[in-house]
Amino acid sequence: RSNVSKVLSVRLNGVDAETMVVALGANGVCVSAGSACRSLEQTPSSVLKAVGLSDDEARDTLRISFSRMNTHEEVERAAGIIAETAYFIYNNTVHTERRPYG
Repeated sequence: RSNVSKVLSVRLNGVDAETMVVALGANGVCVSAGSACRSLEQTPSSVLKAVGLSDDEARDTLRISFSRMNTHEEVERAAGIIAETAYFIYNNTVHTERRPYG
């Protein structure tokens, strides 16, 4: 186990982060959308936009936090659930511009 907490920002092309937050929460995986300073706002994160993301890209961004208490097995399980959920949401969403996922 690491003694340092980590935060990972992941952009899932064409997959709405707010939809992911709800779906993952129902499957026992807690994540957030956007950046911490904008977590309650519906507008795209100004922090994510400042690093060069478009509004759509910012809306597709998840924030995943890890603590020193997380086990390797928990991280692997969460990664699998995140991948399966993103695949399901992407393939069940109407896209104006189809972008391949996976």
